[in-house]
Amino acid sequence: MLWAIVSVLGRLALILLLLRPGNGSVGHYTNTPMFIVIALFLAFGVVSVAFWGYFRYRKPRVEPAPEPAAPAAPAAG
Repeated sequence: MLWAIVSVLGRLALILLLLRPGNGSVGHYTNTPMFIVIALFLAFGVVSVAFWGYFRYRKPRVEPAPEPAAPAAPAAG
C-alpha cells in the first residue's frame, strides 16, 4: 500500500512540476519550453529500455570450466 502512495505522489509531482512548469516553482526560474521537457522524458525512457534490452538479450560470456582439483595425497602415518 505504501508503494502505491509513493507512486501516486511521484506521478503527481511529475505532472505538476515538470510537464506543466508554469504551475510549480520550477516555472519561475526557467523558461524551458514544454517540448524540451517531453523530449528529455522520452529520451530517458528510450535509454532505459535500451539499457534493459542490452543486458536482457546479449549472449552470456562463456567462462572456461575450472580445472578439477588434484586429489589430496594420503597422509603419511
